[in-house]
Amino acid sequence: MKTWAIVDKDAPIVRSIRKLDLAVRVRDFVVEKQIGLRSWYNAYAYEAPIEPLRIYEVDPEEITQAMEPFDGPKRMIAGKVLGGTWDEETRPFSELDGENHLAVYESFVDRFENGVPWEETPFYEALMREVQTGRGRWGCRSEDDVRSRCRAMDELYRTIESNGYRSQRALAESKVPPTERNRPEIWRIINNEIAVNVGRSGELVFYDGRHRLAIAKILELESIPVVVLVRHRRWQRTRDRIARKETSVDDLPVGLRTHPDVVDLL
Repeated sequence: MKTWAIVDKDAPIVRSIRKLDLAVRVRDFVVEKQIGLRSWYNAYAYEAPIEPLRIYEVDPEEITQAMEPFDGPKRMIAGKVLGGTWDEETRPFSELDGENHLAVYESFVDRFENGVPWEETPFYEALMREVQTGRGRWGCRSEDDVRSRCRAMDELYRTIESNGYRSQRALAESKVPPTERNRPEIWRIINNEIAVNVGRSGELVFYDGRHRLAIAKILELESIPVVVLVRHRRWQRTRDRIARKETSVDDLPVGLRTHPDVVDLL
């Protein structure tokens, strides 16, 4: 007796989806190997260990400055040590978008502290301008998309307020969105955690995850999980001196003695 499948596996659209899924899996595999190779190199090149997937607990109030993104996706810079002036070319977190300012922080304050409707916030207006110019942000291509995005922010705020801020590992143990269940942990950490870089003097520079960081600041959370993507070369030299015991705790400025990126080295 012949049976019929509900889905035709040879249909063009199904073949495209299957190819896409395979492409995603191949890319995830390559990323895992790439970061693994970078970790191997770092272990050879530096005294102080660099763990690209390590989660650090930091006070959100310590993250005050933001920077322009480097070229390329975050997976390309995770675990890197870079020199240059990128850590000096920053702006306040509340102004992180520059000319394309989305007013995330001030709008979130309006919404969550003062009860202002989304439609009356600069954030909503900025997203609508992006839609009208054809650029879009976060998948927003219409006003309905913008409203949906705002509802998602409401839900995110309520979840963090009720359950606290949980890392991607904690979320994976409870509930991971269906679209991400098959993605490896490395993908969720690099792409979904709040990401910071560490400047030459140990300053935490915001890189990605603006909505969650804004909510954490508004809720005055004591600490949040973050992943460190890039360290400035001068900062890594400081970490190496500490690891070699050439610099003691007494040699460090008071503010650095409890720095999350050095406490395990002392």
